[in-house]
Order: sequence, then structure tokens, then C-alpha cells
Amino acid sequence: LQLGIEPNLIIKDALKTLDIMKEKFDVIYLDPPYKNIELYNKTLKKIADKNLLSENGIIIVEKQKDFEINIPSLFFIMKEKTYGDTKICVVKVKNNLNIS
Repeated sequence: LQLGIEPNLIIKDALKTLDIMKEKFDVIYLDPPYKNIELYNKTLKKIADKNLLSENGIIIVEKQKDFEINIPSLFFIMKEKTYGDTKICVVKVKNNLNIS
């Protein structure tokens, strides 16, 4: 598959890495250990606070289906899909709503 872009995959401690990030991302995949709901919330808040998602970017959140996460007010859940005990949420920046 050729997309014409070079992906930048970062596999490190999320919160420490986000502290030093300055660039915006088109896709952020968030999959912390399911039982650590606080890590989901802290990570999403830090992404919002540092404005790390590009204008048309998405955050893909994989979580346990029964866990409720706090979506910062900057974002909205565009789509959700459940697979067994797992729920995938696609999150976007609110100002990217296409309202006709």
C-alpha cells in the first residue's frame, strides 16, 4: 500500500512523550492497558491542551466497551464501533464539523 506519506511511529511512554511534542499529528492511535482508564483521560487531555491534533486529524481510541472516557471539549466522537468487549472510537476536533 502506497500512501505517498512517510509515517512517524512513536512507541514510548505516552505522557512523557506528549510533554515534549511540538508537531501536530494526522493520526493518533491510543491503546493503553484497558484497566487504566485514567491514562486514557490524561492522554486525551494532554493532546487537547497541547493542540497536537492536526486540523483534519483523528484520534483512534481502543478501549474496553464498558469504560467511559472523558473526551475534552475540543473534541467529539465521530464514530464508534464495538467488537466483542472492545470499543473503537474515532475522535476529531469539533471545528472540523461539515455542517451544510
